[in-house]
Amino acid sequence: MTTLIDPLAVVRGTRSLFKLLSVEQVEQIVRLEVDEDLERRVSYLASRANEGELTNAEEAEYMGYVEANSVIALLRAAARHQAASSS
Repeated sequence: MTTLIDPLAVVRGTRSLFKLLSVEQVEQIVRLEVDEDLERRVSYLASRANEGELTNAEEAEYMGYVEANSVIALLRAAARHQAASSS
């Protein structure tokens, strides 16, 4: 079963964080670009994961990237909402 996330809950949950940031900083979060070296590393690890070939250390590294990506995706979504409401 997939758990759905209420986007408004994300916005409410990050509101105090975004109050600390300037409009420019919020816009930088919205425009955040992927580091190409990191993207290649994650792709490599994903390929190894699909083949069942990850070492324990690689699996821990890969899961760290997966979690970080989830956090960044949520922050970017909240930043987009904040930027839209500031306009």
